[in-house]
Amino acid sequence: MGTLLIEIGMFLTGLGALMIGKAPISEFFGDKLPLLKGVELEGRRARIAGLLLMSALPLSIGAALILNHLVQSGTLSRDILRLAVLLDIAAIALPLLGVVALAVVTKPKGTNSS
Repeated sequence: MGTLLIEIGMFLTGLGALMIGKAPISEFFGDKLPLLKGVELEGRRARIAGLLLMSALPLSIGAALILNHLVQSGTLSRDILRLAVLLDIAAIALPLLGVVALAVVTKPKGTNSS
């Protein structure tokens, strides 16, 4: 349930970035990652980040549907809870890492990293 709320929050944040075209990454990660201090994604970069953030929810739902089908067909045993939790965490972590990588790689040259 907690991961679902995180995924819904990521989806709504991504939808906002997609529609508005701005994503203040430094507000979320600036204190924890000095590389992202003062970085704000705008325009195309923000929209790509929005799509990445929005991808967590459909990835998680798709993985759950596939796992459910495999369990119902007898291909997998019902004791796959660890795998389901791992896939859910990966569906959250990978888009977040993608957004951070996008922000670092496409950071304007004049942005100070300290």
